[in-house]
Amino acid sequence: MKRSPIVTLLALLAAWLLAPAAPAKAPAPQDPAAAPASPAQPFLWRIERGEARGYLYGTIHLPDARALRVPEPVQKALDASTALYAEIETTPEVEQQVQMAALLPPGGRLDRMVGPETWARVEARIKKAGLPAAYSAGLARMKPWAVGATLPMLKYLPEMSAGRPPLDKWLFQRARDAGKKVGGLEEPAEQIAAFEVFTDAEHLSMLTDTLDEMDRYEADGRDLIEETLAAWLSGDEGRLLALMDAGFGTDPALKERAAAAFLWRRNLRMAGRIDERMSADGTTFFAVGALHMPDAPSIPSAPAGEDRQAASQRVQPTFEVEEGKLAPKLGLVSLLRARGYTVEPIR
Repeated sequence: MKRSPIVTLLALLAAWLLAPAAPAKAPAPQDPAAAPASPAQPFLWRIERGEARGYLYGTIHLPDARALRVPEPVQKALDASTALYAEIETTPEVEQQVQMAALLPPGGRLDRMVGPETWARVEARIKKAGLPAAYSAGLARMKPWAVGATLPMLKYLPEMSAGRPPLDKWLFQRARDAGKKVGGLEEPAEQIAAFEVFTDAEHLSMLTDTLDEMDRYEADGRDLIEETLAAWLSGDEGRLLALMDAGFGTDPALKERAAAAFLWRRNLRMAGRIDERMSADGTTFFAVGALHMPDAPSIPSAPAGEDRQAASQRVQPTFEVEEGKLAPKLGLVSLLRARGYTVEPIR
């Protein structure tokens, strides 16, 4: 089953595109007596090297009440920390930067770019979500990647309009309100730059793929966001790895470039910045999307006729960092261990 990386990797950007300005104070988590069960195994690690100590938490970029039911080990780790770093800062100023970057140049209109047939599918999604038809005017001013990220998130608009933030934003606000040092591992421009590697035609193809995938899920009586959330709540890394095998259509080259842009290059950058922000003077909590934690599978599925022993001889998959230079497709856990950190899961 292919899943759109626009949904699974960049839903946080969509959450910001839909969200109002950040409230002055983080809302309280849902009443534990009323909330569903918390994640069976939170993606939480203790990281240490010398006197430097911290925590690494794999989040999900959704404003769902089940995600905001923070497990006790995560709560304790956050309370014990003196600083928190998310992927990027979730302040009104940063959110405005993301929202502005999602807009087409003056005069540009996505409905004209995609044509009437595809745009009718977008408007049908808006209607199905119970939103007024006028909402399509706002989407028509957005870039294809932003609309592709927004469509699966439309059902969360009422909650977000009422002030419920995605998990990453809630953690950031809670740490800030508690007087902890807060910041981001990336600049907004760095995250947005991941989209610059694609052509206009590829962006439009990705938007169509997202619509097609949503249609396929509905035809089977399934919900794309629900299955993504269930994979995270289960705490099952195998299911998480399956999410990383997401594709943009059936083009292998495009799929490879997308994974490199959204995962592997960013993992290298964030691992270096985690290293810079670790301190012997306090405990640091890092909240990063859970898909950044595991490595790519070392042994891909064997082609027909290839035995397991032959498959085991394959090396860790690599991607091109720059011309002539390759790097392994590693998650943050492995990258931090390579930097000399002890990284142990907390169960």
